[in-house]
Amino acid sequence: MNTRDSLRERHTSIHSNDQLSTLTSSNLLVCLFTSPPDGPQRPSVSVSPSAEMLEGGSVTLTCSADANPAASYTWYKAHRTSDPHLLSKEPQLVFSSIQSSDSGNYSCTAENQLGRKTSDFISIDVKYGPQRPSVSVSPSAEMLEGDSVTLTCSTDANPAASYTWYKEEGTSDPHLLKPGWGRRTSDFISIDVNVSETTF
Repeated sequence: MNTRDSLRERHTSIHSNDQLSTLTSSNLLVCLFTSPPDGPQRPSVSVSPSAEMLEGGSVTLTCSADANPAASYTWYKAHRTSDPHLLSKEPQLVFSSIQSSDSGNYSCTAENQLGRKTSDFISIDVKYGPQRPSVSVSPSAEMLEGDSVTLTCSTDANPAASYTWYKEEGTSDPHLLKPGWGRRTSDFISIDVNVSETTF
């Protein structure tokens, strides 16, 4: 085989391969799969941060659901004496400085042209330190020596507060317990006891 024949065969081989490649590519079947339109699935709700929520902190609730076309979202807060209150029409409900009044049960709905679904309720429990305590006296009438008297200390706190009583003395200073996030001190209350004299 001379050099010309060798080149001709090589050219034919390459040409044949090109034809095969062209033939193969012309018979490719391209399939594109798309999900059929569907209403939303039941939404799920996530909370960030998932740790304990302290008053004044930032909290974000996120609602998500599979749907085609994409769902729109609405947030509600449950109320005992009325229908749920609409809060937002965004996927996320953001509390930049959450307050004790924000505690409660929340739900979201996901909706598109093909349906609407509502999530389960999620409970938000905001922790906060005690407010300044108040002290009440019972009975509030005149106190006589030997009578039964009850002093009641109360405050608003979550979790519930524990209480400590102090009596003002000349040698002690109850204000050594400095107020902080988890501690508050009431004003002093004065107790006057009338001592009755008995004549024999």
